[in-house]
Amino acid sequence: MSNPEGETTLLPCPFCGSTHVRAIEIDIAMWAVVCNPCQTIGPAASEKADATALWNRRAPG
Repeated sequence: MSNPEGETTLLPCPFCGSTHVRAIEIDIAMWAVVCNPCQTIGPAASEKADATALWNRRAPG
């Protein structure tokens, strides 16, 4: 799913359920998604789109 800017929409945090999540550059050329309320950090990737895809990948629940 994409938002109006053409970026993939982030799923809520798998731990606290918050939708206040965002992809940030955590180091030079390393991206991860961070949940603001609980400070969970998703898997790092060299591209923002890859970090978003890793965050959105969920095991069947």
